[in-house]
Amino acid sequence: MIRTRGLSHINLNVSDIERSARFYQQVFGLELLVDYAGPMGPHPYGRQMLFSTPGCDDLIALSQVEGVAVGDGGMNHWGLNLAREEDVDAAVAAVLSAGGSLIKREEYEFEGVREPQAYVKDPDGYIIELCAQRVLLGRKGKSAASVVRLPPRE
Repeated sequence: MIRTRGLSHINLNVSDIERSARFYQQVFGLELLVDYAGPMGPHPYGRQMLFSTPGCDDLIALSQVEGVAVGDGGMNHWGLNLAREEDVDAAVAAVLSAGGSLIKREEYEFEGVREPQAYVKDPDGYIIELCAQRVLLGRKGKSAASVVRLPPRE
């Protein structure tokens, strides 16, 4: 087994890097770390902006490279763990205000604790899960949690 320190980064290929940067900064307050333009792997030119979530050690890369596929490309979704469950409603509103869309809202019960979540899309169609996982992230080293999908909220 190879040991890791966790997820390093995600890289999203986007069609309009300025639009995507505005979306992610407006919705999630991402902090710009690097704005690079030049050779990108086998491509002679591209642009990449590296962001981090405030107060976290993560990287979200947005890349715009001519001729590179944009959108889901087989990726199901990526998720952000919000600080509080009541932040889910505010996050959905921010996504809608910034030009994204709501796919669905769900609520699960993990060991008696209700955890709301929402699935939204960014302007390029990437699906983002917004949740405030309290139980699952506290399960490290413990037996599997029982999960119950609850009916949609009225």
